[in-house]
Amino acid sequence: MVGVTSVGAGSIIIVTLLLLYPTLKASSLVGTDLTQAIPLVAAAAVGHLLFGSFSLVIAGSLLLGAIPGAWLGAHISSRAPGGLIRRVLAVLLLASGLKLIGVPSGWVLAAVAAAVIVACAVGSVMSAERSSSAMASAATKFLASLTPEQRQQASFAFESDERLHWHFIPTETFPRKGLTVKEMTEPQRKLAHDLLKAGLSQRGYLTATSIMELETTLGALEAAGLSAEARRMVRDPERYFFSVFGTPSAKGTWAWRVEGHHVSLHFTVVNGVLDTGAPTFFGSNPAEVKQGPRAGLRILSVQEDTGRTLLMALNADQRKQAVINATAPGDILTMNNLKIDPLTPGGVAAPALDAKQRDLLMKVVDAYVGLMASDIAEDRMAKLKAAGLDKITFAWAGEPERGKKHYYRVQGPTFLIEYDNTQNDANHIHSVWRDFNGDFGQDLLREHLKTAAH
Repeated sequence: MVGVTSVGAGSIIIVTLLLLYPTLKASSLVGTDLTQAIPLVAAAAVGHLLFGSFSLVIAGSLLLGAIPGAWLGAHISSRAPGGLIRRVLAVLLLASGLKLIGVPSGWVLAAVAAAVIVACAVGSVMSAERSSSAMASAATKFLASLTPEQRQQASFAFESDERLHWHFIPTETFPRKGLTVKEMTEPQRKLAHDLLKAGLSQRGYLTATSIMELETTLGALEAAGLSAEARRMVRDPERYFFSVFGTPSAKGTWAWRVEGHHVSLHFTVVNGVLDTGAPTFFGSNPAEVKQGPRAGLRILSVQEDTGRTLLMALNADQRKQAVINATAPGDILTMNNLKIDPLTPGGVAAPALDAKQRDLLMKVVDAYVGLMASDIAEDRMAKLKAAGLDKITFAWAGEPERGKKHYYRVQGPTFLIEYDNTQNDANHIHSVWRDFNGDFGQDLLREHLKTAAH
């Protein structure tokens, strides 16, 4: 009975989560299952105690296996690739299900071995295609819902220079093309948001839409202060532009973009292969809402707090290496440059950190990686791990106290994270993820041209 109820219930919950939330991160998947299991098991234990059917031997055996298992699962799920964890869960569920219905152990082992072979053979291919297929489907539905005039606004040739035309500043100072949310009907807006969800995790989607909604708060703050910005800028949560480049296809070459003030997202698919979704820019003004009904809101708190937590965990010698300037720059250094190179000095390198500090460094990285759809996030992590975790560096400029002007960057051989909070008296964040060779899918396009040449 214990096996059927605990394993069975846990299996049903895991399968349900896998089906309902295919982009849910592995750590969230495991954590959600554990969270629902604790009160259920506690209720069952109380019931057994009340009815006098409690066995210390059985309880001890369950705890002996459950506690280390939960600890191990929590740690592995936050470090191992999500696709691998999903395949392991599928194999374990298959084995437990076969065992519970009485299948002989030999057949169970044979089925598990076959499942492992299949998972290894096709799992990575399915993971790589998941977001690109979802994006192609979402983009096709979105374009099909538009009128001819709207489609002309939203559609561009893949080779168009417009694909590389990007920025994160207000549209008044950087004119944009594309179809705005304001110009869409409600059904069209839903389809546009479906496309946005295809490229981002749940946290990423919530971050993007919260930044868009923050325009209303910013407009109210500027109007209350009667600032020059209030007279010059239009703060509109519906003034975000959706653009599609080329013809969406699960196997073709195309791209799409969502951009406006403080949001700039770019996704490129080359022969059905999705890039790492770079550049990825998120900003927030104010960084913390200090008055009104949304007081206390900090949309990019994870980005800010993980960087400061790592800085404060460094010892004096490490901090000397990490702090590259007592004064923070006025903005991210790479701005909207199309081609970027590694920045110097790098700061403190990962090998100079102890195990706990390296975990804090990876939490900074995850604050950015975790915004993307699961397979994009896995691809980013795979690339930075392949390039060498020991080659990642962390640099800080400015004051360490919250509310003071500060800047940090994390970079490795393949990527750069920049974060700056200096404008508006250190209450205005700019943050970005860049790929040195892969922005706008340039690495995939180079490989495509090499292949085509042969």
